[in-house]
This record gives sequence, structure tokens and C-alpha cells, in this order.
Amino acid sequence: MAATSGDAPSVFISYSHKDEVWKDRLQTQLDVLGMEGVLNVWEDRRIAAGDDWRDEIEQAIERADVAVLLISADFLTSDFIRDEEVGPFLERRHRDGMRVIPILIRPCPWRKVDWLAKIQMRPADGRVVAAGNDYQIDHDFASIAEEISDLLEVGRKLARSKPSQVGVPAIDLIRLPAVGEHLLGRETELAQLDDAWADPSKNIISLVAWGGVGKSALTKHWLDRLARENFRGAEAGYAWSFYSQGTNSREGSADEFFDHALRWFWGG
Repeated sequence: MAATSGDAPSVFISYSHKDEVWKDRLQTQLDVLGMEGVLNVWEDRRIAAGDDWRDEIEQAIERADVAVLLISADFLTSDFIRDEEVGPFLERRHRDGMRVIPILIRPCPWRKVDWLAKIQMRPADGRVVAAGNDYQIDHDFASIAEEISDLLEVGRKLARSKPSQVGVPAIDLIRLPAVGEHLLGRETELAQLDDAWADPSKNIISLVAWGGVGKSALTKHWLDRLARENFRGAEAGYAWSFYSQGTNSREGSADEFFDHALRWFWGG
């Protein structure tokens, strides 16, 4: 069965057992993609009786291509989750750009958790999954499953087209802020970006506007368009947003950017 194919990328779901009902609903959406051979889902209920559970978790973390964190107060107060799962995932995110996707399941003061406030949360705008009706909950989880599938597809395309440096992904766009599904009235600007991309004499393009008018949305939608076209022959792509959804200043750290960018490009 395609869902158990060992060749498919692995998605690790990290969650508190008090949130198991939410894990099951997300996994149902991901299993649709599993049946198509797009990915494999790993969660701790897969550990068989008699197995070394700690060793199984450590191996699953190392194999994972994407980590999904189901955020709640119970998740954030679990010493085991924070030390044995979140810690290694953040290390891999820092080291090789692993995709770490937090999902806000139940209300909690997550913006005050330093490591979490720096990562783009799903659903967008800090909306809580549990606050929705059944339709909205299924829609949220289905959208997240599709986003994961898209991220994995970009990685597969680039792996086929370019032998990447060991441990360094060829494309890293995950640090752009979450934006809406639709972009309206920006065809002129999209065309300008396309023209700049196609012009070998242009190396830099600057978008200047007041905060909140849609610079990030424009950039993200344009990059999504490039992704669907295999990035038009680009060998590498890297994006970083200094917008921080978890701070009052809304500004990220330049030190963190330089540290991560230098490691990503030069493997230091």
C-alpha cells in the first residue's frame, strides 16, 4: 500500500496525548496523501509492544523531513516533548533547514515562548483550531496537509534537478510569514518581478511601501508561482522575513538571520 512506502518523505507529529483527538483528525487528512505515496506519517502510537520507545522516537526524528507540532498548554509544559522532541527538531531546523510547522490547537500563551514565537504558526494569524466548527477544523487541517505536500514536492523537484550540498536544502522559503490564499490587484507588480527575473542585467529589486500593504503577500505568491515552474532553472533560493509574529516590535533579529544564512549557504 502506498501509505506505507518507505521511499516517501516522513512527517513526524509531535503532540501531547491529551490532544490525541486533534492528532487523529490531522492524521486523517495526511493519510489521504499517504495513500497517494506523497508522505508517511509517524507518531508515537506506531511504536510496537516491546520496542525500545526512546530509540524509536530518536530514529524517527532523524528520518523525518517535516515536524508538525500540535501546540497547547499541555504540549508546552511537557518536559519530555520539549527536551526529547522539540529540542532535536529545532537543532535540525537550525542545522539543515528542516521544516518545523507548529499548529495552534488550543489557547495558550505561545507568543511568550521564545523559540515558538520565532516560527510561523498555522492556522494563520494565531487562530486556534479548536475554536472552529467541524467544517473549519477539517478545512484547516486539509490546508495544512496540502501545504506540507507542496513543500515536499518542491524539495523533490530540486533534488532531481540539482545535486545539493550535503545537509543543505536547495530551497528554503519557510521563514516567510503566512499570507492569505488569494492575491488581488497585483498583476502589474507580479509582471515586474517576472521581468526582473528574466533580465540578466538586474540583480536586485527593491519593494518599498508602508507596513501592511502587502509586500510579503506579493513576494510569497510570486515565489509560489516560481515553485510551480520548478523555479525557472534556479539552483538555489533563500527567503527570510524580519517580521516576527511573536513580539511587540514585530522585528526579527538580524543576528539570527546572518547566523542561519551563512550556515545555509556555506554549510558552516
